[in-house]
Amino acid sequence: MRAGLALGLGAALVALLPAGAIGGRAGQSVEWFTGSDAPSWSPDGQRIAFTAFRGGRRGEIYVMRQNGTAQRNLTKNRAYDDLASWSPDATKIAFTSNRNGNNEIYAMNADGSEQTRLTSNPASDHSPSWGPAGRIAFVSNRGTGNRTTLYVMDADGSGQRQLTGTAVNWNESRPVWSPDGTKIAFVSERDFPVDNTEIYEMNADGSGETRITRSPQRDDWPTWSPDGTKIAFAHGALLKPEIYGMNVDGSGVRLLSRQRPVLETKFLATPEPLAGVRFTVTLGIATGTGAPVSRARTLCSARVGGKTLAVASRSFAASRARCAWLLPRAARGKLIQVTIGARLGASVITETFKTPVL
Repeated sequence: MRAGLALGLGAALVALLPAGAIGGRAGQSVEWFTGSDAPSWSPDGQRIAFTAFRGGRRGEIYVMRQNGTAQRNLTKNRAYDDLASWSPDATKIAFTSNRNGNNEIYAMNADGSEQTRLTSNPASDHSPSWGPAGRIAFVSNRGTGNRTTLYVMDADGSGQRQLTGTAVNWNESRPVWSPDGTKIAFVSERDFPVDNTEIYEMNADGSGETRITRSPQRDDWPTWSPDGTKIAFAHGALLKPEIYGMNVDGSGVRLLSRQRPVLETKFLATPEPLAGVRFTVTLGIATGTGAPVSRARTLCSARVGGKTLAVASRSFAASRARCAWLLPRAARGKLIQVTIGARLGASVITETFKTPVL
């Protein structure tokens, strides 16, 4: 399943749902993901390979013409097949499958014939990325326990070599080759805060690792522009990402999937709330590009003991939203719930917390 591959949400198993009781014992039914995702465009631009979940199957690699016609199941296997990647000459497709009981990398001809297992390891190998030079980068946890690092191998499965982190305490994933095959962009969780995902690039031999993005929110799913000068990527909260573009050195970050800025929180400063004393909360605000925010409107609300507390002041300046309340003496020992945030056009961001009044 895709969850087992650390590939994100919404894969094979969506939920376990109660199905009623038989003889006083509750049964369970399984709701499987349906639909299609993980598209991969062939280098000649004529076909798209993708993963489809149809007819109760756990995932199959399909191919179709670029206009959506002539769809055909290539893998035809009851196991989980996913994440197709075309060879540079469009004659072969690499993919992930657990048909042997473990996640491994396979390759096949573009018509689905000659499906061949390329990796054979007790660990989980997945997410192949076929480079222009004919080599395949992939993700594995074979040398770091439950942590994933990047490997590379020849197209026939030989020459397997670890590229990143021989003994790391973070995950690295999403390898994608530059158009000329000299570099690989990837995602790493090595930076503060813990498990924050940032985009890096390195030379094809694993040397020269360089951090490209710098944000307190996740940066993920990099992809190169055809001329190799830019990288598009997903940025933002896990369930609310947007697509951004940037130069390969990380400069010129620009929001692509929406026309207006997307607000993000940078930090939340909360002193101890003291009864009878003014209580001021500060929320740092930024955009997805990391640029400072101006002209935003501050949002404030607070409740103590279930009753709404009047806002004493609110302001927005220097990318900081500030809200203040005068806490009554009777609030001592009660719980205060505070919501602070900002609005800029259609973009709204808020943080809510609870803490006892001293």
